[in-house]
Amino acid sequence: MIANILTALRIVLTPFIIGMLLHGHVSWAFWLFFIAGFTDLFDGMVARVLKQETSLGKILDPIADKVLIIGVLATLYWLGWIPLWLITIILLRDLMIFTGFLYVRLKDVEIEIRPLMLSKLNTLWQIVTVVILILQHLYGYSSFYGEAACWILVCTTVLSGFQYLFVLKKELSAS
Repeated sequence: MIANILTALRIVLTPFIIGMLLHGHVSWAFWLFFIAGFTDLFDGMVARVLKQETSLGKILDPIADKVLIIGVLATLYWLGWIPLWLITIILLRDLMIFTGFLYVRLKDVEIEIRPLMLSKLNTLWQIVTVVILILQHLYGYSSFYGEAACWILVCTTVLSGFQYLFVLKKELSAS
């Protein structure tokens, strides 16, 4: 219950973060994003510790992640802070994973949808990248940090996408 509230909070905060960014309230956007990122780090842990893992939570968590990250990155693109190709790579990875899971399910292969460690690292790095980009614009840091974070994000995105493909291929081969 508490974990699902933390997850839902990520979705609720997203339009406020976007609004703050679009209206130039970057400091407010930073703190709201920081809170949203915090909920992502702790919702799963809270669910496990309190033995409140639910089917809804397993579905809602990745949706909340996508709403937050894609919404904020699209806004950063709109503001000219990141290139379109970065969002495209992230969206293509997510579409590839979704299509892969759908294909496996259509083949009547039972598979539990669970995040891989590299995927968790990728989500964490997405959050870190957004924090770096916001801080860069808030305090005028060198663009080197934002660019480096974006390139690391490309690497974690591509590698985690391929890892999911290998897992899905293995599940298909085993059936």
